[in-house]
Amino acid sequence: MTLKIADLIASDNIAELLSQKKCDEIGAKVVRLFEQDKRSRTDWEKRTEESMKLALQVVEEKSFPWPNASNVKFPLITIAALQYHARSYPILVQGNRLVKMRVVGDDSKRELSDRARRIERHMS
Repeated sequence: MTLKIADLIASDNIAELLSQKKCDEIGAKVVRLFEQDKRSRTDWEKRTEESMKLALQVVEEKSFPWPNASNVKFPLITIAALQYHARSYPILVQGNRLVKMRVVGDDSKRELSDRARRIERHMS
């Protein structure tokens, strides 16, 4: 059976249109690719976790260079991030028009321009 796009769009559950074998193939591929993605980002997750500990100034017991050594963390990264945000926000977000659209192509009836303005208003 050949599926048409119109059939897929009209269907509430595409899986009902597919054979059990095809559903199993798709499921196996999704699981395999998910696991591959998870493995590929382990270094990133570890760095992110350590960065969050620094930013949140998580207090942990320290055993180096001796047991119960001081664990003072000065929040330089947090302060730098907050200062950058405070200084860049007014430049990046000017006024109350956050979303701006531009019409490309023929718009002789101004329909696209009107639609763009409506979308700008809604998104902003």
